[in-house]
Amino acid sequence: MKTSFLVYEFLKSKKGLKYEAREIVRHLPDTGLTIKSVQCALTRLVDSKKVKFDYSGATDVFGNNKVNRSYWV
Repeated sequence: MKTSFLVYEFLKSKKGLKYEAREIVRHLPDTGLTIKSVQCALTRLVDSKKVKFDYSGATDVFGNNKVNRSYWV
C-alpha cells in the first residue's frame, strides 16, 4: 500500500496534470520505486476510482504500436 499512497499523493499534489508511470518514477527518485510497482499501484488506484487515465496511441520508427497511459487525479 505504500507505493499506492506515494503515487496517489504525488498525483494529488499535481492536480490536473497528466503523468505516465515512468515520469512518476523520475519525479520520486529517493523512494526506490520501479516502473512496474508504479504501474501496479496505478492499476489499483484506477480500479478504486481514485485516479483517472487516458490512452494515447503512437507508432515508433519501426511501425510498432505503442500505447501511452496518462494518469491524473
